[in-house]
Amino acid sequence: MVNSIGCFLIGLFFGYFEKQIYHTTELRFFFMTGICGGFTTFSTFSNETIQLLQNNQIGIAFLYTFLSIALGFGMTYLGIYLVKN
Repeated sequence: MVNSIGCFLIGLFFGYFEKQIYHTTELRFFFMTGICGGFTTFSTFSNETIQLLQNNQIGIAFLYTFLSIALGFGMTYLGIYLVKN
């Protein structure tokens, strides 16, 4: 869930900075990489998936992976869309 929220926030920041004429690259990196990157933890996602696989919950591991990626892309797109429209 945290990764999905982080993807949404990255989408919002990306859309916002695309619309702005005057901004620094450093400011963009600070929010997108620094704040959002620190907020989301891909390592947690990886660890949870490995734990599922080690417990022979292969179907759940693949479903978790697919849904996490799909939701991440969807939330990023939603963030960009909301800022642009």
